[in-house]
Formats: sequence, structure tokens, C-alpha cells
Amino acid sequence: MRFQVQNGDRWSQDVGKNRSEALIQADRGYAPREGDDYWHRWWFRVPASTPLPTRTGDSLHITQTNSGDNREHLAGFTFRVGALTFDNDGGNLWTLPTSQFQRDRWYKVLWHSRWSTSAAKGLDELWINDVKVGMKNAHTLSSTGNYMKFGLYRMDYGQGTADIYYDGLRIATTRAMAEAG
Repeated sequence: MRFQVQNGDRWSQDVGKNRSEALIQADRGYAPREGDDYWHRWWFRVPASTPLPTRTGDSLHITQTNSGDNREHLAGFTFRVGALTFDNDGGNLWTLPTSQFQRDRWYKVLWHSRWSTSAAKGLDELWINDVKVGMKNAHTLSSTGNYMKFGLYRMDYGQGTADIYYDGLRIATTRAMAEAG
């Protein structure tokens, strides 16, 4: 699956930002409840031609979970100046400096979320290319529901065309189901 943003692309409700995303929410079966475990598995590739952020405030979001009312960013992957990060409501879980990020390479992601309105019970765990890289407890569930987005989302600073590719996206309630196939 390919997502692309170009200079000047606009979403009417979000002036100054480019978006190309797929949204997964309750009406499509993404409806975590207190204590649920969700396992998200996919591969992604960023082409060499995709510009990465070069200044503060210039981020390139590639996945995120948010509250149903969109007031709470709960977790996600973001390219920031100098690094690809995975953060949740509890803070930074994983950082890969952009000097170590390999473009035109497929990265496998396995992301486990235990959903809870309590930071003591909720958690996110992350594996990159089958290596566990982090775990952090955090508030992961909103009282207004949650949704997940994949794709590209950035400020429109005239950086040029950006692409990202996803493959093998699977969301399951067990690791075995997420990893199957």
C-alpha cells in the first residue's frame, strides 16, 4: 500500500498540513476496551526520495493511535529532526537516529498495546525486525474510544513529495494471530 503527500495537498479541516492516511476505527472493528490486548504487525519502507524533517516542528508522522475525540495522542511513530521515534503517553519508547535508518529497506514492526485508562495497567511494547526494542507503561485507552492511522501526515513546509509503503498489515488480539501468514 502506498501513501503519498505533495506540496500544497490540503485537508480542509487541517490548514497547513499534508495528509494521506488510512483510518481504522470502531465502525471497522477497531474498538479496544479496558484490558484488551491488540497486536499490530506490518512492514514499512521509506524511499530515498522522501524528504525527512530538517527543522524543529517539522515532523513526519507515519502511524498513531488517538482518542475518539482526537484530543489525546496516545502512541505512534514519527520522524523528527535527526530520528525516527516511537512515543506513547508515558514518553519515548524507542529512538533510531536517522543516520542509522536505511531508506529503501523494509522494516518489520510488531506493536503490542494493552489497553487501559490507567497508566499503571496500560502498556506498549515494540519489536523492530523481530528484536524487542522497548516497553513502556502508559495510559493507552480513552473514554471516547480509540482509532489508528497509517500513512503520512506532516506540516506543509514545501519539502517536496513524500512516499511511504506498507505491507502485511494485520491487527489481532494475540501475537500468534498477528504473526501468522
